[in-house]
Amino acid sequence: MSQNQPDPFSENTVPIVPPHGQQPVVAPHGQQPVVAPVTTPYGSTPQYAPPPGSTPMNPAYTRPAARTNGLAVASMIFGFVAPASWMLFWLWFIPVLGWILMVAAPVAPLLAVIFGHIATSQIKRTGDSGRGMAITGLIFGYVAIAFTLLALAAAAIIFGGLFAFATSTGF
Repeated sequence: MSQNQPDPFSENTVPIVPPHGQQPVVAPHGQQPVVAPVTTPYGSTPQYAPPPGSTPMNPAYTRPAARTNGLAVASMIFGFVAPASWMLFWLWFIPVLGWILMVAAPVAPLLAVIFGHIATSQIKRTGDSGRGMAITGLIFGYVAIAFTLLALAAAAIIFGGLFAFATSTGF
């Protein structure tokens, strides 16, 4: 390789990419393609090649991240509170955490369902992201409500039978 041409495999050079719609320059047979050093506006050499059609001074356009619906996040969090409180039911004797879970567990599934329905309608209207979180909150909320109703029905049957047995035998 001659002294005039830079080494194409040097970390200071990247291949020249023509702007969109133009044909690339093809090197004559037997010669290396032309490469040029690339520097950032701050004078350093980047560790990566810029995307096609962009330069360090004109970065490729990136779409801003979609906004996540806050009620969808709240629905999912409230949906997880009741199952978490069931798994941690033995913490009722811990002064603060147990009291919070005892108060939040019955209310959280209802809030999860309400916020989930509001969030899904807002997401349809505004195009925000978070539909999966809203649906997760709805599912967990409805399952928690169903489980709570089944547990209350089982408790009523069991304790009602015990009460009837105790009153009929004279206890």
